[in-house]
Amino acid sequence: MASSKPRQKPLYLLKRLPTLSHEQFCDHWYEVHPTVLRSIPEWVELRSGYVQSHLIGAGNLADWQFPYDGVTQVYVRPGTESGPTFPELPVFRERVIPDEKSFLDRERTIVLKTLEHVVVPGSSAVKVFIFHRRRADLSLREFTDYWTSQHREIVLDQKDFSRELRGYRQNVLIAGQSRYLAGEVLPAHEDFDGASEFWFDSVEAAEDAFRTSAYKSEIGGGSTGHFDLSREIACAVDPRVILPE
Repeated sequence: MASSKPRQKPLYLLKRLPTLSHEQFCDHWYEVHPTVLRSIPEWVELRSGYVQSHLIGAGNLADWQFPYDGVTQVYVRPGTESGPTFPELPVFRERVIPDEKSFLDRERTIVLKTLEHVVVPGSSAVKVFIFHRRRADLSLREFTDYWTSQHREIVLDQKDFSRELRGYRQNVLIAGQSRYLAGEVLPAHEDFDGASEFWFDSVEAAEDAFRTSAYKSEIGGGSTGHFDLSREIACAVDPRVILPE
């Protein structure tokens, strides 16, 4: 069920400017920002997908809280990974950053560089992100090895959870590359160790899956202790494809 080769996939945890309402932020993010990106030929040359994940309601799921205003994911176009990145180009500084400054708090927006592993291909109307943090005494390698093997099988074996699952991806952190959008390195205590994506047909289906599966005691790693459950965050979102894969 897993994909053959992981894809490079930055994730952005967005914080709006404090002067904007959430509605104003979403309007600019969805209506204005993509127009700026589409006007730049290099963007399509270096990106093979761009998805905005808009919070459904407050975005909160179960007893998780989500302290951000949305999530953006992009795919780095295969074959361009070793060349200059889009943010390194002069056109990015000249046209994209000024637009970002009009709606984003760039000093608090987080960029996580990840590799995407497709566990269950597919998607649907509602997506749930869970941003993971590992137990303090584990290395990132130890956590990732467990998460992408034993933990993955636990998820798939929990039939009351996986019955309504329409897609599942694990986004594994690339160590040492997390930062704030403005450029500052993310402090170690603020960093995440990866992000899971789960697709469901509805918010109700997602809520039922997390409720009936006893997620935090079985799937969430409560029995093995690999996850620091007290420091995880999660959200339910409406994924909107701006640039298809």
